[in-house]
Amino acid sequence: MNLLNDNKMNFMLLFFIIVTVCSCKNDISESDFQYDESELLKERDDNSEFLIKSYRKGVDSTQIIWQSNNEDLNGDGINEKIKVVVLDENFFQKKENDEESYGAYLARVFINDLSEDIILNRSISNDSNYKVSFKIIDIDKSDSLKELLVTQYEKAVEDPSAIHLIYRNFGRNLITQTQITSSGYSGGVINFRDKEFDIIHNRNPETIGKYRLNKFFIENIEISIGQESEIIAACPFVYVKNGNRFIYKGEIIRNLIGKKSEETQKLNIGISKSEELIVRIKEEKKEVSYINYLALECNNKIIKPIKTKNNTELLLDDNKYLTLKKGSQIDLVFKVPKKSIITLIGKGYYIPN
Repeated sequence: MNLLNDNKMNFMLLFFIIVTVCSCKNDISESDFQYDESELLKERDDNSEFLIKSYRKGVDSTQIIWQSNNEDLNGDGINEKIKVVVLDENFFQKKENDEESYGAYLARVFINDLSEDIILNRSISNDSNYKVSFKIIDIDKSDSLKELLVTQYEKAVEDPSAIHLIYRNFGRNLITQTQITSSGYSGGVINFRDKEFDIIHNRNPETIGKYRLNKFFIENIEISIGQESEIIAACPFVYVKNGNRFIYKGEIIRNLIGKKSEETQKLNIGISKSEELIVRIKEEKKEVSYINYLALECNNKIIKPIKTKNNTELLLDDNKYLTLKKGSQIDLVFKVPKKSIITLIGKGYYIPN
Protein backbone atom coordinates (compact mmCIF):
# COMPACT_ATOMS: atom_id res chain seq x y z
CA MET A 1 0.00 0.00 0.00
CA ASN A 2 2.80 2.39 0.90
CA LEU A 3 4.61 1.43 -2.31
CA LEU A 4 1.49 2.27 -4.29
CA ASN A 5 1.17 5.65 -2.58
CA ASP A 6 4.85 6.34 -3.17
CA ASN A 7 4.49 5.55 -6.88
CA LYS A 8 1.45 7.79 -7.06
CA MET A 9 3.31 10.63 -5.36
CA ASN A 10 6.30 10.19 -7.69
CA PHE A 11 4.02 10.25 -10.74
CA MET A 12 2.29 13.44 -9.57
CA LEU A 13 5.66 15.06 -8.87
CA LEU A 14 6.95 14.11 -12.33
CA PHE A 15 3.76 15.47 -13.94
CA PHE A 16 4.15 18.76 -12.03
CA ILE A 17 7.78 19.10 -13.16
CA ILE A 18 6.85 18.45 -16.84
CA VAL A 19 4.01 21.01 -16.76
CA THR A 20 6.24 23.58 -15.05
CA VAL A 21 9.06 23.11 -17.57
CA CYS A 22 6.68 23.35 -20.53
CA SER A 23 5.07 26.48 -19.09
CA CYS A 24 8.46 28.09 -18.56
CA LYS A 25 9.49 27.19 -22.08
CA ASN A 26 6.42 28.92 -23.51
CA ASP A 27 7.27 32.05 -21.51
CA ILE A 28 10.70 32.31 -23.08
CA SER A 29 10.75 34.96 -25.84
CA GLU A 30 13.40 34.98 -28.50
CA SER A 31 15.64 38.04 -28.59
CA ASP A 32 16.08 40.09 -31.78
CA PHE A 33 19.03 38.94 -33.83
CA GLN A 34 21.37 41.81 -34.70
CA TYR A 35 22.88 41.61 -38.18
CA ASP A 36 24.45 43.66 -40.97
CA GLU A 37 21.99 43.67 -43.89
CA SER A 38 24.71 44.37 -46.46
CA GLU A 39 26.53 41.28 -45.24
CA LEU A 40 23.29 39.31 -45.47
CA LEU A 41 22.69 40.42 -49.07
CA LYS A 42 26.27 39.69 -50.06
CA GLU A 43 26.04 36.15 -48.73
CA ARG A 44 22.64 35.61 -50.35
CA ASP A 45 23.94 36.70 -53.78
CA ASP A 46 27.07 34.55 -53.51
CA ASN A 47 25.47 31.51 -55.16
CA SER A 48 26.79 28.47 -56.95
CA GLU A 49 25.11 26.59 -59.76
CA PHE A 50 23.01 24.48 -57.40
CA LEU A 51 22.14 27.04 -54.72
CA ILE A 52 19.16 29.42 -54.46
CA LYS A 53 18.97 31.49 -51.27
CA SER A 54 16.20 33.69 -49.89
CA TYR A 55 15.18 35.26 -46.59
CA ARG A 56 12.28 36.99 -44.91
CA LYS A 57 12.68 39.77 -42.38
CA GLY A 58 10.52 40.05 -39.30
CA VAL A 59 8.37 43.09 -38.58
CA ASP A 60 8.26 45.43 -35.61
CA SER A 61 5.72 47.84 -34.19
CA THR A 62 7.07 50.82 -36.17
CA GLN A 63 5.93 49.15 -39.40
CA ILE A 64 2.30 48.78 -38.29
CA ILE A 65 0.11 51.50 -39.83
CA TRP A 66 -3.26 50.16 -38.60
CA GLN A 67 -4.45 47.48 -36.18
CA SER A 68 -7.55 46.22 -34.39
CA ASN A 69 -7.91 43.70 -31.58
CA ASN A 70 -11.57 44.20 -30.64
CA GLU A 71 -13.55 42.82 -33.59
CA ASP A 72 -14.79 39.27 -34.21
CA LEU A 73 -14.85 38.64 -37.98
CA ASN A 74 -15.78 34.95 -38.15
CA GLY A 75 -18.44 34.81 -35.43
CA ASP A 76 -16.65 32.40 -33.09
CA GLY A 77 -16.84 34.79 -30.13
CA ILE A 78 -13.10 35.49 -30.15
CA ASN A 79 -11.75 38.85 -31.33
CA GLU A 80 -9.28 38.71 -34.22
CA LYS A 81 -5.79 40.20 -34.10
CA ILE A 82 -5.72 42.38 -37.23
CA LYS A 83 -2.84 44.55 -38.39
CA VAL A 84 -1.52 46.15 -41.56
CA VAL A 85 2.26 46.12 -41.83
CA VAL A 86 4.33 47.99 -44.42
CA LEU A 87 7.36 45.98 -45.55
CA ASP A 88 9.02 48.70 -47.67
CA GLU A 89 10.95 51.14 -45.47
CA ASN A 90 10.77 53.82 -48.22
CA PHE A 91 7.07 54.16 -47.43
CA PHE A 92 7.86 56.02 -44.21
CA GLN A 93 10.11 58.65 -45.79
CA LYS A 94 8.00 61.81 -45.76
CA LYS A 95 8.41 63.81 -48.95
CA GLU A 96 7.07 67.19 -49.90
CA ASN A 97 7.16 66.37 -53.62
CA ASP A 98 3.94 64.61 -54.57
CA GLU A 99 5.55 62.79 -57.52
CA GLU A 100 8.30 61.33 -55.36
CA SER A 101 5.86 60.00 -52.78
CA TYR A 102 4.01 57.96 -55.42
CA GLY A 103 5.14 54.40 -55.96
CA ALA A 104 4.31 50.76 -55.24
CA TYR A 105 4.97 49.83 -51.64
CA LEU A 106 4.59 46.23 -50.47
CA ALA A 107 2.44 45.79 -47.36
CA ARG A 108 0.84 42.81 -45.64
CA VAL A 109 -2.56 42.39 -44.01
CA PHE A 110 -2.52 40.00 -41.04
CA ILE A 111 -5.67 38.43 -39.60
CA ASN A 112 -4.43 36.31 -36.71
CA ASP A 113 -1.75 34.01 -38.20
CA LEU A 114 -2.95 34.36 -41.82
CA SER A 115 -1.75 37.12 -44.15
CA GLU A 116 -2.25 38.54 -47.64
CA ASP A 117 0.06 40.92 -49.50
CA ILE A 118 -1.21 44.26 -50.85
CA ILE A 119 0.35 47.18 -52.72
CA LEU A 120 0.02 50.73 -51.39
CA ASN A 121 0.25 53.47 -54.02
CA ARG A 122 1.61 56.36 -52.00
CA SER A 123 4.03 56.81 -49.14
CA ILE A 124 3.21 58.84 -46.04
CA SER A 125 3.37 62.48 -47.12
CA ASN A 126 1.66 65.83 -46.67
CA ASP A 127 -0.47 65.26 -49.78
CA SER A 128 -4.09 65.79 -48.75
CA ASN A 129 -5.37 64.23 -51.99
CA TYR A 130 -4.06 60.80 -50.98
CA LYS A 131 -6.29 58.75 -48.76
CA VAL A 132 -6.10 55.21 -47.42
CA SER A 133 -8.59 53.92 -44.90
CA PHE A 134 -9.11 50.74 -42.88
CA LYS A 135 -12.55 49.93 -41.52
CA ILE A 136 -14.48 46.99 -40.05
CA ILE A 137 -17.83 46.67 -41.85
CA ASP A 138 -20.88 44.40 -41.50
CA ILE A 139 -22.39 43.76 -44.94
CA ASP A 140 -25.01 41.27 -43.75
CA LYS A 141 -26.21 42.07 -40.24
CA SER A 142 -28.31 38.88 -40.14
CA ASP A 143 -25.22 36.68 -39.92
CA SER A 144 -22.46 36.66 -37.29
CA LEU A 145 -19.70 37.69 -39.73
CA LYS A 146 -17.94 41.01 -40.27
CA GLU A 147 -15.48 42.16 -42.92
CA LEU A 148 -12.34 44.31 -43.17
CA LEU A 149 -12.54 47.06 -45.82
CA VAL A 150 -9.33 48.67 -47.12
CA THR A 151 -9.82 51.64 -49.48
CA GLN A 152 -7.14 53.64 -51.25
CA TYR A 153 -7.02 56.04 -54.17
CA GLU A 154 -4.72 56.08 -57.18
CA LYS A 155 -2.50 59.00 -58.14
CA ALA A 156 -4.60 61.77 -59.63
CA VAL A 157 -4.95 65.41 -58.69
CA GLU A 158 -8.61 65.31 -59.75
CA ASP A 159 -11.14 62.47 -59.60
CA PRO A 160 -8.85 59.63 -58.49
CA SER A 161 -9.79 56.03 -59.15
CA ALA A 162 -10.60 54.00 -56.07
CA ILE A 163 -9.51 50.50 -55.08
CA HIS A 164 -11.54 48.62 -52.46
CA LEU A 165 -10.23 45.44 -50.85
CA ILE A 166 -12.64 43.38 -48.75
CA TYR A 167 -11.20 40.69 -46.47
CA ARG A 168 -13.20 37.84 -44.92
CA ASN A 169 -12.01 35.51 -42.17
CA PHE A 170 -13.29 31.93 -41.84
CA GLY A 171 -11.17 30.67 -38.99
CA ARG A 172 -7.59 29.55 -38.44
CA ASN A 173 -6.94 28.32 -41.99
CA LEU A 174 -8.72 30.63 -44.47
CA ILE A 175 -9.01 34.31 -45.31
CA THR A 176 -10.22 35.66 -48.67
CA GLN A 177 -9.67 38.95 -50.50
CA THR A 178 -11.94 40.56 -53.11
CA GLN A 179 -10.74 43.64 -55.01
CA ILE A 180 -13.26 46.07 -56.52
CA THR A 181 -12.06 49.01 -58.63
CA SER A 182 -13.74 52.23 -59.69
CA SER A 183 -12.77 54.58 -62.50
CA GLY A 184 -12.25 58.31 -62.10
CA TYR A 185 -15.19 60.71 -61.84
CA SER A 186 -16.69 58.39 -59.25
CA GLY A 187 -14.81 58.69 -55.97
CA GLY A 188 -15.52 54.99 -55.49
CA VAL A 189 -18.52 55.83 -53.31
CA ILE A 190 -20.00 52.81 -51.49
CA ASN A 191 -23.65 52.76 -50.42
CA PHE A 192 -24.42 49.94 -47.97
CA ARG A 193 -27.91 48.46 -47.98
CA ASP A 194 -29.56 45.45 -46.33
CA LYS A 195 -27.24 42.50 -47.15
CA GLU A 196 -26.00 44.31 -50.30
CA PHE A 197 -24.02 47.39 -51.32
CA ASP A 198 -23.69 49.62 -54.40
CA ILE A 199 -20.48 51.13 -55.76
CA ILE A 200 -20.38 54.03 -58.22
CA HIS A 201 -17.76 52.81 -60.69
CA ASN A 202 -17.90 55.73 -63.13
CA ARG A 203 -19.69 59.03 -63.62
CA ASN A 204 -19.48 59.05 -67.41
CA PRO A 205 -21.42 57.08 -68.29
CA GLU A 206 -22.84 56.57 -64.81
CA THR A 207 -21.95 52.98 -63.96
CA ILE A 208 -23.24 51.43 -60.74
CA GLY A 209 -22.41 47.92 -59.54
CA LYS A 210 -24.50 46.00 -57.02
CA TYR A 211 -22.72 43.46 -54.80
CA ARG A 212 -23.41 40.96 -52.01
CA LEU A 213 -21.68 38.24 -50.01
CA ASN A 214 -21.19 34.86 -51.61
CA LYS A 215 -19.99 31.81 -49.67
CA PHE A 216 -16.33 32.88 -49.66
CA PHE A 217 -15.94 36.08 -51.71
CA ILE A 218 -17.99 39.10 -52.83
CA GLU A 219 -20.13 38.57 -55.92
CA ASN A 220 -21.44 41.06 -58.46
CA ILE A 221 -25.17 40.70 -59.06
CA GLU A 222 -25.87 43.66 -61.34
CA ILE A 223 -24.19 46.41 -63.39
CA SER A 224 -26.30 49.34 -64.60
CA ILE A 225 -24.94 51.82 -67.16
CA GLY A 226 -26.53 55.18 -67.92
CA GLN A 227 -26.08 57.65 -70.77
CA GLU A 228 -22.64 59.07 -71.55
CA SER A 229 -22.17 62.81 -71.06
CA GLU A 230 -20.61 64.92 -73.78
CA ILE A 231 -19.00 67.21 -71.17
CA ILE A 232 -16.68 64.86 -69.28
CA ALA A 233 -13.90 62.95 -71.00
CA ALA A 234 -11.45 60.58 -69.36
CA CYS A 235 -8.41 58.72 -70.70
CA PRO A 236 -7.42 55.23 -71.90
CA PHE A 237 -8.27 52.29 -69.66
CA VAL A 238 -5.59 49.81 -68.64
CA TYR A 239 -6.23 46.07 -68.42
CA VAL A 240 -3.92 43.16 -67.52
CA LYS A 241 -4.53 39.64 -68.83
CA ASN A 242 -5.27 37.07 -66.13
CA GLY A 243 -5.95 33.61 -67.54
CA ASN A 244 -8.52 33.96 -70.32
CA ARG A 245 -9.75 37.44 -69.41
CA PHE A 246 -8.49 40.99 -68.97
CA ILE A 247 -8.77 42.64 -65.55
CA TYR A 248 -9.27 46.41 -65.25
CA LYS A 249 -6.37 48.13 -63.44
CA GLY A 250 -7.00 51.84 -63.87
CA GLU A 251 -6.32 54.68 -66.31
CA ILE A 252 -3.20 56.24 -67.77
CA ILE A 253 -2.51 59.87 -68.91
CA ARG A 254 -5.37 60.99 -66.68
CA ASN A 255 -6.51 64.63 -66.91
CA LEU A 256 -3.81 65.45 -69.51
CA ILE A 257 -5.99 67.37 -71.94
CA GLY A 258 -4.12 68.83 -74.93
CA LYS A 259 -0.51 68.72 -76.10
CA LYS A 260 0.64 71.33 -73.57
CA SER A 261 -0.48 69.04 -70.73
CA GLU A 262 1.63 66.09 -71.88
CA GLU A 263 3.62 64.47 -69.08
CA THR A 264 4.66 61.10 -67.67
CA GLN A 265 2.34 59.23 -65.32
CA LYS A 266 2.62 55.97 -63.38
CA LEU A 267 0.02 53.33 -62.55
CA ASN A 268 0.56 50.40 -60.20
CA ILE A 269 -0.79 47.25 -61.90
CA GLY A 270 0.03 44.68 -59.21
CA ILE A 271 2.37 41.74 -58.73
CA SER A 272 3.39 39.62 -61.72
CA LYS A 273 2.20 36.01 -61.58
CA SER A 274 4.30 34.72 -64.48
CA GLU A 275 7.24 35.80 -66.62
CA GLU A 276 4.95 37.10 -69.39
CA LEU A 277 2.64 40.05 -68.81
CA ILE A 278 0.08 41.25 -71.38
CA VAL A 279 -1.18 44.81 -70.92
CA ARG A 280 -4.14 46.14 -72.92
CA ILE A 281 -4.57 49.89 -73.48
CA LYS A 282 -8.12 50.62 -74.62
CA GLU A 283 -9.81 53.90 -75.49
CA GLU A 284 -13.42 53.72 -74.32
CA LYS A 285 -14.40 57.41 -74.27
CA LYS A 286 -15.31 60.00 -76.88
CA GLU A 287 -11.77 61.31 -77.23
CA VAL A 288 -8.52 60.72 -79.09
CA SER A 289 -5.47 59.67 -77.07
CA TYR A 290 -1.93 60.39 -78.24
CA ILE A 291 0.53 58.08 -76.49
CA ASN A 292 4.21 58.93 -76.83
CA TYR A 293 5.76 56.23 -74.66
CA LEU A 294 4.78 53.14 -72.64
CA ALA A 295 6.94 50.85 -70.52
CA LEU A 296 7.00 48.97 -67.23
CA GLU A 297 9.04 49.69 -64.13
CA CYS A 298 10.12 46.70 -62.06
CA ASN A 299 12.87 46.38 -59.44
CA ASN A 300 14.14 49.87 -60.41
CA LYS A 301 14.54 48.77 -64.04
CA ILE A 302 12.67 49.87 -67.17
CA ILE A 303 11.13 47.08 -69.26
CA LYS A 304 9.97 47.88 -72.80
CA PRO A 305 7.28 45.87 -74.60
CA ILE A 306 8.31 43.23 -77.11
CA LYS A 307 8.61 45.08 -80.41
CA THR A 308 5.95 44.53 -83.06
CA LYS A 309 4.91 46.44 -86.18
CA ASN A 310 2.00 47.93 -84.24
CA ASN A 311 3.83 49.39 -81.23
CA THR A 312 7.03 51.03 -82.57
CA GLU A 313 5.74 54.51 -81.62
CA LEU A 314 5.66 53.48 -77.95
CA LEU A 315 9.24 52.25 -77.55
CA LEU A 316 10.95 55.66 -77.32
CA ASP A 317 10.09 59.06 -75.85
CA ASP A 318 10.52 60.77 -79.26
CA ASN A 319 7.23 62.61 -79.93
CA LYS A 320 6.05 59.87 -82.27
CA TYR A 321 2.55 59.03 -81.09
CA LEU A 322 0.31 56.01 -81.15
CA THR A 323 -3.22 57.31 -81.74
CA LEU A 324 -6.21 55.63 -80.11
CA LYS A 325 -9.79 56.61 -80.95
CA LYS A 326 -12.92 55.41 -79.17
CA GLY A 327 -13.20 51.64 -79.52
CA SER A 328 -9.56 51.06 -80.48
CA GLN A 329 -6.97 49.23 -78.39
CA ILE A 330 -3.48 47.76 -78.36
CA ASP A 331 -2.08 44.74 -76.50
CA LEU A 332 1.53 44.90 -75.30
CA VAL A 333 3.58 41.87 -74.27
CA PHE A 334 6.33 42.24 -71.64
CA LYS A 335 8.89 39.82 -70.24
CA VAL A 336 9.02 40.40 -66.48
CA PRO A 337 10.43 38.75 -63.35
CA LYS A 338 7.91 36.51 -61.63
CA LYS A 339 6.33 37.69 -58.34
CA SER A 340 7.52 41.29 -58.71
CA ILE A 341 5.77 44.62 -58.20
CA ILE A 342 4.93 46.10 -61.62
CA THR A 343 4.27 49.77 -62.43
CA LEU A 344 3.10 51.02 -65.82
CA ILE A 345 4.75 54.21 -67.10
CA GLY A 346 2.97 56.23 -69.78
CA LYS A 347 3.52 59.58 -71.48
CA GLY A 348 1.05 61.41 -73.68
CA TYR A 349 -2.18 63.39 -73.72
CA TYR A 350 -5.74 63.24 -75.05
CA ILE A 351 -8.21 65.53 -76.79
CA PRO A 352 -11.96 65.21 -76.07
CA ASN A 353 -14.27 65.03 -79.09
